[in-house]
Order: sequence, then structure tokens, then C-alpha cells
Amino acid sequence: MTRVNYLRPRRDVFAALARRLDRRTRVPLASLAAALLAVAALCFVDDLRLHAARAAGARAAARLGSAHAALDAMRAAAADVDRLRALSRHVDELATSGTRSASHVALLGNRLAHDAWLTTVRLDGPAVALEGHGAALRDVGDALASLRRVPGYGAARLVSVRRDAARNEYLYAVALEAPW
Repeated sequence: MTRVNYLRPRRDVFAALARRLDRRTRVPLASLAAALLAVAALCFVDDLRLHAARAAGARAAARLGSAHAALDAMRAAAADVDRLRALSRHVDELATSGTRSASHVALLGNRLAHDAWLTTVRLDGPAVALEGHGAALRDVGDALASLRRVPGYGAARLVSVRRDAARNEYLYAVALEAPW
């Protein structure tokens, strides 16, 4: 029995290629292969460096994110410090406001005529409301005239005057524009 092989005979491709290449073409092809290998190695190294740079960038972004959180916390603390300083100034102002208020009342009382008396001093919006009494209507007029000359205050307006027959005196109310 005869066997027939229908497959092509096997050839070694590299051996056939090496036989076909002569000495003149082997050196340039070998240098080309070496250059391609060097380029591939450099690309691999650059890829490693690029990956390391990306990882370092991600770490820096994470540190920056934590720095932003710390910066926000610091800004919040600075806002709290400013708020507490303003509160401290306000407390100091309140502590000295009694002295200032007493000075304002003493200034108003010292400017009144001798026969006019103050019974009430209160803040009424942008004005200081004064109420008092005097023995004669002339005393009320003198009080109004003297209040118009108080330094630092604005115009003085007579709000009302009435006679109290039971006590035999005149009750008056004056609005004085406040300096604040």
C-alpha cells in the first residue's frame, strides 16, 4: 500500500530566510532589529515612568484634598475667633454703657433750668424722650430752651405740656434727637 502525503513539506521559515540573506543585508537588518528593540525598551521605561507620575499625582491630589479640608476648618475657626472678638467688644461696650448713660443723663440734667425737673429719660427710637415737671410754665420754656443748646444732641421738640392741678405744677414731655 502506498501512502500519499497531501500536506506540504514543512520548511523552517527562519532558516530559509537566513539562507536567502547574504552578508551585505545581515548587518543592516540586525541593526534595525536592535534599534526596534531599544525603542520598545524605551517605550516600556517611559510607560513605567508615566504610571509612577500618575500615581504621584493622585497622591498629591489626595493630600491637596485633605489640605482643603484643613483650610476650611481653619477658616471656620478664624470666623469663630472674629465672632468671639466682636462679642467681646460688645460685652465691653455694655460694661461701660452704664457710665456713658449716666454721663448723658447728667449732661441733660445739668443743662435744665433750676426750677425744671426730670422724671423720666428713655430712648424712643432715634430720639431721647424726656418727661419732667416745673412749678411755672416759664420753667418749662426755660427747660426747652436749655435742652436745645445741649452739645451733641439735635433739635428739641416739645411734645406735650399740661397742668397738674392736684400738685400745682406743669408736666411736660420733650423729644430730643439723639447723637447716635
